[in-house]
Amino acid sequence: MNVSMLLSAMLLTGNPPAPPVLLSPEPEVVRIAMVQTLFADVPTPIVNLLTPPFKSLMKDFTGLNGQPGAGGDAYEIANDLMDGKVHLGVFHGVEYAWVSHKYPELKPLMIAVSKYHSLKAHLVVRGDCPCSEFAELKGKDLAVPFRAREHLRLFVEKSCQVSGQCAPKSYFNAVTKPANAEIALDDVLGGKSFAAVVDTLALENYAEVKPGCFKRLKTMKESDAFPTAVIVYREGTLRPATLSKFRQGMISANKSDRGRDLMSLWKLTGFEAVPADYEQRCAEIMRVYPAPIRATAVSRPRE
Repeated sequence: MNVSMLLSAMLLTGNPPAPPVLLSPEPEVVRIAMVQTLFADVPTPIVNLLTPPFKSLMKDFTGLNGQPGAGGDAYEIANDLMDGKVHLGVFHGVEYAWVSHKYPELKPLMIAVSKYHSLKAHLVVRGDCPCSEFAELKGKDLAVPFRAREHLRLFVEKSCQVSGQCAPKSYFNAVTKPANAEIALDDVLGGKSFAAVVDTLALENYAEVKPGCFKRLKTMKESDAFPTAVIVYREGTLRPATLSKFRQGMISANKSDRGRDLMSLWKLTGFEAVPADYEQRCAEIMRVYPAPIRATAVSRPRE
């Protein structure tokens, strides 16, 4: 269309033509911030060893170059997403519930799964233990495995607050950190610890590996269901085509031996599409585990 024809069209319609939609180019490197609580008890050198496999996984299955790294707490990463400093953020489900409540612009792209869509903490004691309430554990020894997931820590903290209005270190005689969940449960049977807190997968694995020992234990209390970890983005930061490429590639990763091996380093069985009820489950867990005051106090002010 030449200039005169364009002007004629403008006069006839009374409206100028709409400007072309400009899409941001696909970034050379997709910057990914992982919430610090994913690396509880993990020294920085080990964290640095865990990121290359994730970069390799991402490159192999999405074709995108990734730059993953440990960020700060959930609100610091949410701020960076809002400011465009990072493209994607990885949160525990409960942490996403906290930040999305304040920043509804943040959306779940896909979930990271370790067999189940929901996570639970199990408070385990010996089968002959007469205790039936958390309050009866005050002054006893509790085993919480090394590198325990965030939902275990939150469950213990909340239970101590409800029963004794104090932190675990004041509530229990001692909180030990066995090298893994199996040792923690062995310690309960052996009398080294009065109780242990483990997740569902660890308890199932113990039942499979040591069925006789498992029968001598019982779950005294279990937590509410926590939504699993999630990868989050801010709308408009990445092109829809880039988001789709990343999502579809990562979801397909567990279809190959290499993909499964790389994900096992992160204790994952796969990435999946966001379930239809994910936001609802986030809202439910937030009612039980509201955002910590210390986190909201340093959050980014709304514009």
